Amino acid sequence: MVEEKKLTGYPSIDKSHLNGTKYFERHPIIPNMSIVNVMKLLWMSCPNDPAVIFFDKVVTHSELLKDSLVLAKAFKGLGVRKGDIISVSIPNFYQGIVSFIAANRNTVRCIRIVPAHID
Repeated sequence: MVEEKKLTGYPSIDKSHLNGTKYFERHPIIPNMSIVNVMKLLWMSCPNDPAVIFFDKVVTHSELLKDSLVLAKAFKGLGVRKGDIISVSIPNFYQGIVSFIAANRNTVRCIRIVPAHID
């Protein structure tokens, strides 16, 4: 007789959302590389293709990589080291993407705080 697992009431412990699914159904082909390595691959294969389009500005993979490298160096200059956790309060614009990639380049955890505008 199979005993049923007693539920704790905490979804993060009970993992009730995973019942009946297999690993590859939950995780379809996920590359084992960081976002920075993915960006480098995109930069090498198509440096002048659009990476980000927002409002009327189009940013290429080369520009995105360059801007994230500049900010990564600035983070290092401020004393942010591997394993640190930083929070960045920027709307979902280009600068928010650059800050996330720059933090990942330095193996820093980046928590994005998106300000909400209530009229």
